[in-house]
Amino acid sequence: MKVLSSFFVVIFRIFYKFFEYIGSLSIFSYQVIRNMFSKPFYSKELIVSLVEIGYNSLGIIITISFFAGMIITLNTGKSMDSIVKGTSQYIGSGIMLVMVKEFGPFLTSIALISRVGAGITAQISTMKATEQIDALKIISISPIKFLVVPRVLGMVIIMPFISSIAVVSGVIGGMIMVVLYLDQSIFTYFDKALFILKARYILDMVIKSCVLGFFVGIVSCFYGMKSEGGAKGVGVYTTKSVVASVIIITIVDYFVTSILMLF
Repeated sequence: MKVLSSFFVVIFRIFYKFFEYIGSLSIFSYQVIRNMFSKPFYSKELIVSLVEIGYNSLGIIITISFFAGMIITLNTGKSMDSIVKGTSQYIGSGIMLVMVKEFGPFLTSIALISRVGAGITAQISTMKATEQIDALKIISISPIKFLVVPRVLGMVIIMPFISSIAVVSGVIGGMIMVVLYLDQSIFTYFDKALFILKARYILDMVIKSCVLGFFVGIVSCFYGMKSEGGAKGVGVYTTKSVVASVIIITIVDYFVTSILMLF
């Protein structure tokens, strides 16, 4: 009986912490959205965020997407031919579809979590540990408006653009594998790739990119503002931020994909 009661206590604590976490994240998201539409607006901070998130992240995003396209093409192309001879000629359509509808936004989000998200959490955590956030409050500057809003808004604005670059990189990577290993022409590859591309797929990519970018920014800033424990807490909450961001992005990606498929 005691074992059973202990089991229910553990389950209750897990659910309590889960709903407490969701509630805290939801309240924080509401505060950020509300501050987006009120004055003052720190345009300089937004421009800095756009450069840091977008331009400075292009290298890692292009590299990841390029090799992802190569890997998918190499594995899928050989498998398609082994099942039905000649079907690998449609690999261009498959790569374009996968990159636009899924891998472009998702891989971009993962890259931004590792490069930008962790940096945002560490930066805000350090500011909190050194009492710089308290200093902002003293001079009547909202930390959420000054620190969080430009970073989240920067993520939302820049994500569709760098996701598009990721898609192009992945398609080019697939093209190289098609030419080297599947003995197909570049023209056949791009003909099949462009044939499957529709305006609706591009719109879905833009919507998904904006949503995922929003959550990457929100979670990264949330853990930065929540951090405690001084210098030690910076490392702890940065690690928590990266882990939570990957989990949340994967879950959100599933729900966004499911909703978009209904229309």
